[in-house]
Amino acid sequence: MLFCWSCTGTKKLQEGEFLLTKNDLKVETSEKIKNQITLEGELRAIIEPKPNFSILGMRPGIWFYNLIGNTPKKKGLKHFIKHKLGSPPVLLENADSEKVAENLKSHLINNGFFKPKVDFSISQKKKKAAITYKVGISSPYTISNIHFPKGNSPVVEMIAQSREMSLLEKGQPYNYEILEKELERISDFLREKGYFYFNPNFLMFKVDSTLGDKKVNFFLEIKPDLPENAQQAFEIADVVVYAEYYVNDEKAEFKNDTTEIGGFTYISKEGLFKPQAILDNIFIRSGSLYNRAFHRLTINKLMDLGVFNFVDVLFTPVEDKPNSLQAVIYMIPMQKKAIMVEAEMVSKSNSFAGPGFNFSWQNRNLLKGAERFDIKLNTSFETQFGVENSGINSTGVDVSTGISFPKFFIPFKIKGLEKKSSPETRVRLGYSLLNRTNLFTMNSFNATFGYSWREGLTRYHELNPISANILQLSNTTAEFDSLLQENPFLRRTYEEQYIFGTNYTFGYSNQFGRNTGTSFSFEGKIDVAGNLFYLIQSITQDFQPSLENPYTIFGLPYSQFVKLSIDPKYYFRVKEKNRLVTRLFLGYGHPYGNSLSLPYVKQFYAGGNNSIRAFRARSVGPGSYFATVEQRENLDQTGDIKIETNVEYRFDMVGILKGALFVDAGNIWLYNEDPNRPGANFRAKEFLSEFSMGAGVGFRFDFSLFILRFDFAFPLRIPYLPKEERWVIDKVNFFNSDWRNDHLVLNVAIGYPF
Repeated sequence: MLFCWSCTGTKKLQEGEFLLTKNDLKVETSEKIKNQITLEGELRAIIEPKPNFSILGMRPGIWFYNLIGNTPKKKGLKHFIKHKLGSPPVLLENADSEKVAENLKSHLINNGFFKPKVDFSISQKKKKAAITYKVGISSPYTISNIHFPKGNSPVVEMIAQSREMSLLEKGQPYNYEILEKELERISDFLREKGYFYFNPNFLMFKVDSTLGDKKVNFFLEIKPDLPENAQQAFEIADVVVYAEYYVNDEKAEFKNDTTEIGGFTYISKEGLFKPQAILDNIFIRSGSLYNRAFHRLTINKLMDLGVFNFVDVLFTPVEDKPNSLQAVIYMIPMQKKAIMVEAEMVSKSNSFAGPGFNFSWQNRNLLKGAERFDIKLNTSFETQFGVENSGINSTGVDVSTGISFPKFFIPFKIKGLEKKSSPETRVRLGYSLLNRTNLFTMNSFNATFGYSWREGLTRYHELNPISANILQLSNTTAEFDSLLQENPFLRRTYEEQYIFGTNYTFGYSNQFGRNTGTSFSFEGKIDVAGNLFYLIQSITQDFQPSLENPYTIFGLPYSQFVKLSIDPKYYFRVKEKNRLVTRLFLGYGHPYGNSLSLPYVKQFYAGGNNSIRAFRARSVGPGSYFATVEQRENLDQTGDIKIETNVEYRFDMVGILKGALFVDAGNIWLYNEDPNRPGANFRAKEFLSEFSMGAGVGFRFDFSLFILRFDFAFPLRIPYLPKEERWVIDKVNFFNSDWRNDHLVLNVAIGYPF
């Protein structure tokens, strides 16, 4: 009780001081308001200051803050506890309620609620205070008509041309933010037509709200003091490119390194780049009108090359050429070569733990065309603790090398694609070794050739026409061989085989630069393998393959399958800094022709840090199949089909500490029935009853550069139990040590799970 009292945050308050514990908002409406929940969320975000975080009446942030006295040093443990874990008490005197009420009123007016009523009241009890803001509104004003300026001047005619792209529509609610965006849109349109000196401040809207029936008319006007240079379209006289520029450089140093190439003045001091590799990404052309879109595109494309720390374009008027500009492009190169070494200690939710070592070397400009070449080496050693078969070791080695070219290598040209995107052609080779003591050694050789490109800030594509993988199993133990001999499905999963195919990934995200209540991201993948070889061999070879005697290449069978997956995520803003995140993953793999099941490296799994966190990694399923503890520890549980959904509520707690409540559900299944694993195959009438489910609480430390995550989870539903016993909510017992040892799972990871 004494601890709880000290944690309430009122213990050290001075006489007359009140701790602000609550900001309440009450919205009263005489009519039904569209999107009222969103409006209330925006109003709540305006109310400042926010009370200290509390849980069950306790405020740990204030407790940490009071625990440490004065800390003159801006670093060290005391400073970390006081200012990172702790937070000073938010007092009633810190709140300017009158100013908040005015801000609420301004926000309502800016959203078309022209006659709002805003009031507030303060309640005080003992050393605590609460403020209630009352808002009274009716339906907002809407747009009746929009009038654009009239006249014969070039600027007025250009504005008229842009009207079809207007953001304003009749019947639309009045919104000040949309008015500002409309002015920016018109200004950008003019600057794409050569009006370099034009900006939104030269335009204004006049609003007539006297029409009645809550209607307004908009009148777009050009301000009378429009400068003369803003009324003229400007042409690019010449383009000067400084390929290697440094702040202390003088132009005189470059005189002997100047080259005239295709209308560009290319100046290079060190000769780091082939000129054409840079000029292909510049869309500002001499003799053309200034274009704001091409200006931005040039900067983005040069930065996307990944070889420059800084890119800027300066435009200056040319004295002897009226309405002309000189474009000067400055680029500061990155360090050409980089080495990164990492040592880590890994602890996984499948009880494996051990050290890891990562090394990478990169050359950002291998052939002087902004080609990125790298060599990577990742090693790990893990051993399993705290389980029945402790001492099972796992050693992993991954070596890969690749080169990326900032262009498409294709036999035909796609008009406009390289201008609108950031194309890359990638070639990569790799080798992986996985050694499971007392079980097997798996060697994997892989190679890919493909392309990637973006569409603006929201969409990206990755296409690998060639994706090859060779799996080779060796050093198998007698125990593992007997498992494979007993189970043909398992044997086909792990057997030596080729994987030759094509894969494509599409991604979408509207989170970049977004400050609204909802955002969405999506990733879809398709992976196809084996069809071309199967077609050729079925035509050229005179025998009918079977699952026991499949087609082979150089003596090894190859996989034939199609694999699809989609992964959408929704992010809902509940409060200013709180989010409700939902995720759905659907994966489907269909082995056919030359394959009985998907190869091991292509199969789905469930359980672990970024999946169903109440179950250990790769331990869920498949289906309702029950694997013994020894089987789950020795062999990963994988499948051809996966359904998984997650819901997580994320909220701020104290300083860098953030919290989460989550529920995870899902499972994996086999496509074909396996007699040795009853209940493992997908059945349309049974799959919902075979969902595993878990819940938990998470604590995350946000260090800006990375997030350290601790998620405690426990099962709510276990799919391999008898149907009537699968729900285990009634068996949850946090005070029982045996239950905690068997069911409480700690997941430690870097970053959010999704």
